[in-house]
Amino acid sequence: MTVGIDFYVASTRKEIPKSEKHVKFEENLQDYLLKKERDPAKKYGLLLDLDQYSDRVLSAREVNELVIICEQLLNEYSVSTKKKWEVDNTTWE
Repeated sequence: MTVGIDFYVASTRKEIPKSEKHVKFEENLQDYLLKKERDPAKKYGLLLDLDQYSDRVLSAREVNELVIICEQLLNEYSVSTKKKWEVDNTTWE
């Protein structure tokens, strides 16, 4: 089991263990972005400031903000740009 942040889509907390819709935000990726972006609160704050050891229910506005942040990250760190990930293949998977 790897440490990181697990995002689940569910209507109630009881549905989370059964939810098939989920994604993991790996700890090494979070650490990398924190080092590269220096001041996470400005650019990717909602994502990078999440506590991996606590539970949190996100509002619809926060979910939309996370989608926008992920799109920005994909655009900025895309393989086709000059600024590529500097992490190992585990993160790419």
